[in-house]
Amino acid sequence: GFDRIFDGFDHLALAAGTYTLTVDFDGAATGDIAFRLLSKDSAQTLLANTLTAGELDLARGSNLFKVFLSQGDKVYLDGQALAAGNIGWRLIDPFGVRVKASNTLTDAVEPFVVNTTGDYWLVFDGSNTNALEATVSYQFALNQVPDISETLVVGAVSSGSIDLAGQATVYSFDLNEASQLVFDAQSNRSDLSWTLLGPRGEEVTNRRFDQSDTGAGFSVLALPSGHYQLT
Repeated sequence: GFDRIFDGFDHLALAAGTYTLTVDFDGAATGDIAFRLLSKDSAQTLLANTLTAGELDLARGSNLFKVFLSQGDKVYLDGQALAAGNIGWRLIDPFGVRVKASNTLTDAVEPFVVNTTGDYWLVFDGSNTNALEATVSYQFALNQVPDISETLVVGAVSSGSIDLAGQATVYSFDLNEASQLVFDAQSNRSDLSWTLLGPRGEEVTNRRFDQSDTGAGFSVLALPSGHYQLT
């Protein structure tokens, strides 16, 4: 299971040999204990961009998945469903370093880039507050989400679609002279946002489409000449 305090303990990289594991209570406390050590043999192979559904074999236990990722892959965990309890998750790189984590599978976490090529462990941890006899089920996909590159023409309507959860479209354009521009959202969606990067850095950061007009207090953009990317 998991709690909400991370102590840096994720992964043991052990050489072959004989080990002794000792369990002890604090002070004079007594009682039952239960735990297990999971290895790569316990891991289910995971295919990126593929919907996976299943159940925790223990409501407060952990399930392991193994997935191969390459350096530079942009990744998004799309937690689609969770029932009868809570599950936290951690992604651990081939060296045992935690790359990303969340206390709830269905909470949205921004896409991230991995820095190492190799087998990663995705660990699902049943919450310590789950009922012991509960059947905790889940549905998710670990998506590889490379950016889609497009060219933007100032003044023309840009249209398209994002079909993979966590993916983004990057529109590039150039201004040959200092200009004033207005973002015309053409949509009132609160789950769609945009960022504008130019020669001065970020001009706009994660602004929602439904908050991008004058009614939301968003004014004209006064931009210098140069190269821009709108994501």
